[in-house]
Parts: sequence; C-alpha cells; structure tokens
Amino acid sequence: MDTHLVVVLALLAAAAAAEAKMSADYYSKTCPRADRIIADVLAQKQISNPTTAAGVLRLFFHDCFVGGCDASVLVASTAAARSERDADVNLSLPGDAFDALARAKAALEVECPGVVSCADLLAVAERDLVTMTGGPYYPLRLGRKDGLSSSPSAPDAEIPHANLTVSRLVAVFAAKGFTVQDLVALSGAHTLGFSHCKEFAARIYGGSGGGADPTMNPALAKRLQEACRDYRRDPTIAAFNDVMTPGRFDNMYFVNLRRGLGLLATDQELYGDARTRPHVERYAANETAFFADFARAARRLSHHGVKNGANGEVGGGMNLPDLRVMWLGLAARGTMRWSGDDVVWSSLLLKPFVLIPSAPRRRHHHHLSLPTPPHRRLPSSSSSSRHASPASSSFAVTRAARELFDGSADRPPGGVGRGGARRREYRVEQGEAPPAAAAAAAVRGVSPYVVPAAAVLALSFVIWRVVQNLLPGKTKDQSSGESTPSGIMWSFAAGSNLSTSASFNAEKESRKNLNKFYKEIRTLKNVNMAGRQFGDEGLFFLAESLAYNKSAEEVDFSGNGITAVGIEAFDGILQINTALKSLNLSGNAIGDEGAKCLSDILVENVGIQKLLLNSTNIGDEGAKAISDMLKKNKTIRTLQLSNNTIEYSGFASIAEALLENNVLRSLFVNGNYGGPLGASSLAKGILGNKTLRELHLHGNGFGNEGVRALMSALSAHKGKTTVLDIGNNNITSEGSLHVAEFIKRTKSLLWLSLYMNDISDEGAEKVADALKQNKTISTVDLGGNNIHSKGVSAIAETLKDNSVVTTLELSYNPIGPEGVKALCDVLKFNGKIQTLKLGWCQIGVSGAEFVADCLKYNTTLSTLDLRANGLGDDGAICLARSFKIINESLTSLDLGFNEIRDDGAFALAQALKANEDLAVTSLNLANNFFTKFGQVALSEARDHVYEMSEKEIDIFF
Repeated sequence: MDTHLVVVLALLAAAAAAEAKMSADYYSKTCPRADRIIADVLAQKQISNPTTAAGVLRLFFHDCFVGGCDASVLVASTAAARSERDADVNLSLPGDAFDALARAKAALEVECPGVVSCADLLAVAERDLVTMTGGPYYPLRLGRKDGLSSSPSAPDAEIPHANLTVSRLVAVFAAKGFTVQDLVALSGAHTLGFSHCKEFAARIYGGSGGGADPTMNPALAKRLQEACRDYRRDPTIAAFNDVMTPGRFDNMYFVNLRRGLGLLATDQELYGDARTRPHVERYAANETAFFADFARAARRLSHHGVKNGANGEVGGGMNLPDLRVMWLGLAARGTMRWSGDDVVWSSLLLKPFVLIPSAPRRRHHHHLSLPTPPHRRLPSSSSSSRHASPASSSFAVTRAARELFDGSADRPPGGVGRGGARRREYRVEQGEAPPAAAAAAAVRGVSPYVVPAAAVLALSFVIWRVVQNLLPGKTKDQSSGESTPSGIMWSFAAGSNLSTSASFNAEKESRKNLNKFYKEIRTLKNVNMAGRQFGDEGLFFLAESLAYNKSAEEVDFSGNGITAVGIEAFDGILQINTALKSLNLSGNAIGDEGAKCLSDILVENVGIQKLLLNSTNIGDEGAKAISDMLKKNKTIRTLQLSNNTIEYSGFASIAEALLENNVLRSLFVNGNYGGPLGASSLAKGILGNKTLRELHLHGNGFGNEGVRALMSALSAHKGKTTVLDIGNNNITSEGSLHVAEFIKRTKSLLWLSLYMNDISDEGAEKVADALKQNKTISTVDLGGNNIHSKGVSAIAETLKDNSVVTTLELSYNPIGPEGVKALCDVLKFNGKIQTLKLGWCQIGVSGAEFVADCLKYNTTLSTLDLRANGLGDDGAICLARSFKIINESLTSLDLGFNEIRDDGAFALAQALKANEDLAVTSLNLANNFFTKFGQVALSEARDHVYEMSEKEIDIFF
C-alpha cells in the first residue's frame, strides 16, 4: 500500500477517534455563553488593532501543524524545559494574537472557570476573526484538550518555510492528510498580513544581474527593492502579502498571483505549478468557491491531532485563591518591576494586566507570552498566517507588541525586563491550587512590595467588578433613567448584545431598526433580513410579527447571530402560522440544542415547505432531532443542512426519516462528514423512499465505496431522481464505473455533477459511454476531474449522437489544444450544446483558433466560458475575426483572466462595430491588462452598437 495512503488513513482514524468526543454544543451546559464572550472580546480587539486577525491565523496554523490543535504553541519555556515558542520559526509570533487570546481567556474564566480549553479558544478565535474580516463562517466541533508537552525542535521541522518548492509543500501537507486543494485554499490566508523583507529578498535581488525574479510584476519589484534596501540593518521592514486589500479576507491573494503580485516564492509558485494553478485560477475567479474550500480545509485543520480524555487537560484555570494563576486582562493599573518570575507593584491604580507570582513548576503550563516590541507599527495590517511577523515597510510598518492590553509603549525604567531578555511572558498556568505552604511562600515573596493580604483580597474584588464591566450585559439608558425591558437587549453584533459602554444613540437606532424590520414582516411577501445582526433578543421582538402574519411567505433570517436561545422565540408562533412557506436560518450558530428546539416546534407546523439550516453548527444530535420531526411533519419539501458537522450517526438518522417521510423532495447535506459509512446509511433510506427528487451530497468524502452504495440504491429507487450532486467526494475512475452504471439505468435524471473529483480520462470514457445510452440528462458537470485530451475526445464522440445534453462543464481540466480541437470538430455541426464551460483548460492561442473556427458554423451555442486559458492578444484577435461574420446564437462570452491587452481590446471593439447584428449581449473581459485606451475602444464600440441597433451590450473589464 502506498506510504502516503497509510499515513492519511492513520491520521483519519486518529482524528475520527478524537472527534467522537467532540460536538458543536460541547459547552452548551458548562459554558453556554462561551461563543458570545469570545466573539465580543475579539471584535473589540480587532477594531482597536487590525493586526489581530492575521496574527491569530498564523498562531492557529503554527499550533495545529505541529502535533495537532492542542494549544502547545502557547506553552512558554521554563528554566528546565524549552517549548515550541523557542523554535526559530516561532520567535516572531505576533503579540496581538496572544493579547487577543489573553483577553478572551480572562473573560471566559470569570464566566466559567476551568471549563473552556485554550485549544478550543484558539480554534474559535481563528474562525471568528476570519469571519469578522470578511471571510466565511463555518461550524466547529468543540471539546479539544490542551496538550501536555511542547517540543522546541518540532516547529522548525514541520512548519512550511517561505522557500519551499511546491513539491515539498505538497509532500508536507500530504503527510498531515491534506490534499493539493487544501494546500492552495489554506494558502489563501495570506490575503491578510505581511512578511519580512528577508523572506522574499531572493525574489527581488536574486535575479539575473541582481535584478528581480522575472515572475514578479516589475512595478512591484521596483517598489519592494526601494522599500527593502536597508532590510539587513533593519530586519523589521516588511510588506503586505496582499498589496491590494491587505486588511480584508477575500480572494484578492489569488488574483494577485495571476498578475505576478505574489510576495513570497511559495505563493507565486502556486500559480506556476501545474498541480496548483487550476485551484489558484478557480479561486481568483470565484470567491465563493475559495470561501467554501477554505472553510472546509480550516475546519479539517482545526480537528487535526486534537487531544481529549487523558491525553490532555483544560489549561488556564482561574481560581481566585490560586496565586499561581495569572489574571489575563484583569489586573491592577500600576508600574510592574520584572524580577524573574515575580512581579511587584509600585501602585494600586487599576490597569488591564497583572502577574501573580507562581509556585515552582514541575511540568509544562500553558502560557501566553509576547515578543519584545519591535520599533515600528503597521496600522492596518496583520501578521501572516504562515511566515509573517511584526514588521515595517514603505507600504506599512508595525509595532506588533505594545504594552500589554493598551498600556503605553514606553515603559518607565525597570519595566521592560532585565538583561536584554528576548521576551516578556504573561502566563496562564494550569493545574490544581498549590498547597498552602506554596501559596504562603509565594505571598511572602512579594510581601515587601505589596499591600497587606486584606488589600490583596479587596483588589481581587475590584478586579472582579472590572471583568463584569468587560463582559456583555444588560444595557441601561442612563440618560432617561429607564432600563431596557428584561426580554429585549438590543443588539447589532452577531450573537451578542450591545456592551454597557454603548451610547444611548446606538440603542435608540437599534430600536428604530427593529421596528422597521417588524413592519417589513407584517407587510412584505418576501422578507430579506440576512446579515442584520439583531441577535437573539431582536428575534424575540420580531417573531411576534409572525404570529398572525398573513403576508410574508418567505423570511430570510440568515447570518443574524441567533443562537439556540433565540430559537425559543418561535415557540407558540410557528405552530399557528400557516402563511410562511420558507424559513432561512442559515449562518446562525443554533447548534444541536437549537435544532432540537426548532424541531419540536415544527412538528405541528403545517405551512413551511422550505427550511434552510446551512452552516448552523448542527451535529449528529441535531440531525437526529430534525429527522424525528420529518417523520411527523407533512409539509416540508426542501431541507438544507449543508456545511454543518453531521457525521455517520446523523446520516443514519436522516436515512431513517426518509423511510417514513413521503413529502420531502429536495435534500441538501453538502459539506458534512458522511464518509463511506454515512453514504451507505443514506443509501438504505433512499432505497425505501418514493418521493425524493433532488440529492445534493457535495463534499462528504464518500469515496468509491460510498458512491457504490449510493448508485446501487438510486438505480433501484422507486422515485424519480432528477438532480444528483456528488461533487468533491474523492471519487476516482473506480468509482466512476458505478456512476456510469446508474447513468445507463436512470430514466429521470436531468442534472448530474461530478465536479472536483478525480475520475481522470478513464472515468471520463466510462461516463461518455454511459451517456450514449441515456436520453434524459441535459446538464453534465465534470469540472476539475483531471481529464486530458483523451477523455475529452471520448466525450466529444458521445455528443455526435446525443441531442439531450445542453450544458457541459469541463473547467479546471488540462485538456489543452488537442482536447478543445476534438470537442470543436464535433460541435461545428453536431450536438445541441447551449452552454459550454472551458475555463482554466490550458487551451492557449492555438485552442482559441479551433474555437473561433467552430463558432463560424455552430448554431446552438449561446454561453461560452473561456476564462484563464492564456489566450492573450492573439487569441482574442482570432475570436474577434469570427465575430465579424457570425453569430446569431452566442449571447454570452467570458474571456476574463486571459492576459489580453489593448491590441486584443481593439480587435474585439472593431468586431462589435463591424457586426451590429451580433447576438452577444454580455462580454466579460475582467482581470485582463487593458489601459484606458483599450477600455475607451470597447466603450465606444458598445455605444456604437446601441446607436445603430438600440441593442445593449454589457461589457465588463
């Protein structure tokens, strides 16, 4: 058996065993407000210092990639033992990341001492900060324990460095159980942050004659050479990884790679390597696809090597009597003097930080520590997720570690440390309270400097009150003397209430908006309130409008910070509402408890036909509750549970519901964790169901065995399946054989997606042969399946005699010029293809010639996607020539990402003017290299066509 396969299977088995004890609602009873507390603290930190997000991303990656996600990167060294923090690659870990975790941990310990692990905190913090900066939200399973060991040598050996080749990167990620797609998706985290000049100096100075790497954009290289000229004297100089949108989590990182704007060698090589380039191209063109794949990969990474049971512990307990414990963010304001492990006070004014001396340690403890502050500040960026550290450049400079918790950057004498220490350490120590003797010794150690013991207790009480003010609570209107009703605490932060520092005006505006929303529900038929962030309390207010509503049929409450508590607002309301037909609660972390509550309510509902619960943190228990509801509910026809954490047990529950339910038509469970066993369970339910029409099973890791069970069940299914999505399920050519057999037998299927599997040419030939016998399938998606010219030639032969297939997706397959030639030779005079997608197929200029020739004769093609095929000006000119004599059918043409310059723009403009009867109404030329001259030429051509024929052409560039 292949060594890599053995490693992957072992990692998956270990992960499955660990995750068996994890769940999305792990803290629902022990610390129910944990998510809200973490989100509130991180939001305040991110607003005050935008370096936070990427810093936490980097910390998360460095933790999970070394020994699994166990917070071992937070372990500080002691005199007896060094930790991961001492590895060279970790010396510059960003201070803002530790500061954010310190604040969040402090707030959690006050709410529920010793419950939430540092490992879970880090995983949730990474996810929340990605979302806060514009990225995707995705559910997490919680229950990680903190590790018991930390190796100083492991990070340098396991964490990828900036000069690794793509082959080495692929091998490193494969050893952890991650695919090439995962590698590229996770690299997209570099859309945030910055890197030191030394990390990319070879790219800007190591070229021929001391010049820049030819793959780097010349303008960028010149600017970087100027900015980094003194990097040897000042190693803190750095530049943004994403020079376009450095503070926003988006897909611009990938767009930049196409333009030669990648900063690190490993980044730019992702675009140059044939294995990774298709994914880069795909993400550059489709931010939604990037978000989905990043969420999936980050979620898998967060589950990598997790500890539970006796393998770990919950670190950072915060017992008041325990003098070994460091109060994170809850201390007295004053000047601290550093003396080994002891900290002494020179005043008792409140300050956001204090260290309490610790008893001698006998093992590792989880610490949060900051590097010594560098000399510059980056006002709007963050540390890179893989290589970057606090730095500066002509783009921006940074001071990544200031005085902890908003203290002054310039400490009084004696406040920085002793003897040129490399970093100051702020510790969260674990374990039982020390013996009375140890505690007494600790107190005696600081007694010459501090007030008596009674004052210490009084100070603790004051600190407690400070923390209460930091946590979200009931907001009062101090101006009017009136308090907000106990049932409603106005909120416009996801899953949270307004803090006590919110102004009266903000609260007044919140009430005004809620009243507006209330009226919309009472008057509009389709109500879209997605992303309004009104939280649980707002939902309690708005739900009343649904009680006797006769207008709203579709209500979208997605992405509003609603939790399981808020779902209770529907109780007594949805049972009597008969007008509402569609309810969307996606993107709200209701978890299993919320799913159970909602299911109990919907058992008696007779109106809702469409229920959307995507990305809601629902696991197996929630899936079971929903399945039990489906056994009794007689109206729900569409159920969406995509991007949750449903595994085999949850799929088995859904299968049981399918055996009894005779109403459900469409089921969406994309992006869960079904696996082969989940597919087998679901197959049993499908076999006994007669009503199911649409199955969306994308991204469940079914594999060949799982797809075999599904295809066997669908072949014997008594119902009429019309839509089947089994994309991204690790299906190879072996699995495609089972799919082909189903294609031959089905008499009802209209839409089939095998997108992003790996069926290769052999699998494409099997599918093509099956399509010769099928007379119903009109849409076939084979994108991203490693199909070359041989496989496409087989598909083309099938199209000669097939008059049913009208939409064919072949993007992200390296079919090359030969493949497109085989396809075009057939489509000139055969087939009924109306939509053809060939983006990222490496067809080049010669391929463009074959397409142009095909368009002269084809009379059916209306939509053609040729994005990212390296057509350049020559390819655009070839296509433009064919436009002058055709085409009465082609209405939409996409030539984005093709490196077309002004000459190509001029040719296309002239073609549009020459053929005013051209059917094209949409021409996408985005992400090419036009100057204002090319843009003007195209704009004038558009105006000319409108003046002559009053036909509007939408041109995007």
